[in-house]
This record gives sequence, structure tokens and C-alpha cells, in this order.
Amino acid sequence: TVVDGMISTTTISARNSCVNFITTPTNVDSNQDSGFLSVPIIYKKYGVRFQSVLQFPGDFGLKFDFGIVDIKQTVSFVDLTCSASGTSCLGHSDTPGSGGCAISDDCCNNTRICVEQFDADCKKMVMNDIMKQMCVVAKTINLNIDDFHGTGVEDIRITGYWRRMFLINEDRPTYPVFIIMPFVTAELGIPAHKKRNYRNQFEISPGNNGHTSGGMTAGWNIHFLESVNIGMEASVTKFFPLNFCNYRLPNDCFQSGIYPLAADVHLTPGTNWRFSAQIAAYHFLERLSFFSQYSFISHSQDKICLNDPALSGLFLMKRTQELTKWESQIISSSLYYDISPNIKLGFVWQAPVGRRNAY
Repeated sequence: TVVDGMISTTTISARNSCVNFITTPTNVDSNQDSGFLSVPIIYKKYGVRFQSVLQFPGDFGLKFDFGIVDIKQTVSFVDLTCSASGTSCLGHSDTPGSGGCAISDDCCNNTRICVEQFDADCKKMVMNDIMKQMCVVAKTINLNIDDFHGTGVEDIRITGYWRRMFLINEDRPTYPVFIIMPFVTAELGIPAHKKRNYRNQFEISPGNNGHTSGGMTAGWNIHFLESVNIGMEASVTKFFPLNFCNYRLPNDCFQSGIYPLAADVHLTPGTNWRFSAQIAAYHFLERLSFFSQYSFISHSQDKICLNDPALSGLFLMKRTQELTKWESQIISSSLYYDISPNIKLGFVWQAPVGRRNAY
């Protein structure tokens, strides 16, 4: 600001006060009124999956799966400095003599914001010097915040299974005839794609991020002849540990989303627990079939250890591990038509019905 050819000392003082306030580590913007981003992400995944099954005598079989996928994550950064969550954005009323603070449509054009110690000029400085320069901030902490686009191979899965069919009520004409089939599977997941580079904030691995996995599933299906098929199953999957370089870690409890510091870690993923129930109608209309499945998946807390114990006092390892837990509930439905004994055409629709810390 220039007044009669001189820089306003009042403006310099206000700017210095703002800089001092926002750079003092003990000050916390508890109302979330300044310097907050919303980061909406558009996630797209396309691919093709291959499956081959070999059936042996004696109710045993072997299944082989893998897929090729193309993943995109397109991000945008929305500055919430003037409309952040927390308190409303308040400013002095334009009506002389009214006193106090009133709601304003555009808080950044007001003379003062009635929250904590942030006046309008301070918010403008945060927006222009920090929020509009996210690329500079990211580069300074060696973080890539560009959109992600990658193609890779999903984990190769080798599954051995046992199943046996039992015919029920065959000699009881007054009761429905049905088949019950219990089954047990053992699965090995072999990573076919490199580990994620944690310098890329929005990178996603097409598989289990380089971790080899092993799991078991048990369940049953009941097939009513000329009618519906219902079933339930439960499974558990364990993962083998890996070392990761430059793994992002929080060093302050108020950090969220972007962490400025990183370290080399030894990571053992938590266990996956899964339950599902399904209903299907096979050839309910000529060769048209229907299938619907509900799945609940829970991932327990990862175990993350620093490779350098000397850094243990710098990072919040307990909080880091707590943030790795996630849950997801999904309903998948499909409709398909048999055009030959070995070829089906159709589509599947998958929708989330509940999730925590997951897509």
C-alpha cells in the first residue's frame, strides 16, 4: 500500500503480524478458517481380467487369475480459506452504527474477519502466497501432486479348492429337492507390479502394493433345482511385510492428508477379513441369469516400524498405524446371457453401501 509515495507502515505491521501468527508452531487454527484445501478426486479404472480353471477328479480343482488395468486419478485443489468448515465467515456490517459482526457474502472483501486473529488481509495473504502456490510447496517437500495415470498387471492369484455336492430330499417328493455344496479354498497372491512410489501423492498400485499374500475361504451354496441359488462365505487374507523408502509420516497431530516428512519403514499390512452373502437365479428366463452379492471387508491396522530407530521421537507412529484401518461394504449385481456353453455376455454393477477410509 502506497500513501503519498510512502509505504504504509500499518500494512507492513499487519502483514508481519499475520506471518508471525501463522508461522508460530504453538498457534493452531482450531476453527479451520484459513489454509484448508478440499481435494476432490475423479477415480477411473479400466481393464480386462483372465481366469482359467482346471478341475481334477475327487472334488479338487485349481484356479488361475490375473488382470491388466489402466488407472487414472484426476485431482483438483479447492481453497477453503474463505469458506472453510468450522465457524461461519463473519465480517463487520456495512451499516454504520450497527456494531458487532454480521454474515457477509464475500468475507475476503471485508475489513476484518471476526474469528481468532485472522483479518481479511491475512486471509488474502494466505490465499495468494500459500494456497495458490501448492506446486511450489509440494516441490519444496519433494512431493509430486500431479494427476496419476498408470497401467499395470494385477496380482496373479493361484487358488486351490475343494468342493462337494450333496443332493437333499431326492427320495422325499413332498419336499423341495436341492443341492448343498460346502467348499474350502486356499489362495496365493503373487505381486506382478512394482511397489508404489510414495513421492507421488495420488499414485495407486493395481495390486497389493508389492506384498505377497495368502488366504483361506470357507462357505457353502444351496441350489434349489429350477429355482434360486443362495450362499455365504467368509475369508481371511494375510500379507507378507516389505520395506518402503520415503514413506510419508505425520510429525504433528494436526497434520492431515499431506505430510512434509518421510522415512524408510518396514511395513506389515493388517489382516483382511471378508464376509459375503449372495443370491442367484440361473437361467430364470431361457439362458438369462442373475447374480447379486453383498460383501463386507475389514482391514485391520498395519504394523509400521522405522528402519532407523533414532527417528522414533520425530514421527507419530501410533497415529500413522491407526489411519491404515479401513472398512468397505459393497453390493455387486450382474445380469448375463449364455450365447454358447462356454461363453457368457453381460454386465456387472458394483455400488458401495458403506465405507470408512476407503473408496
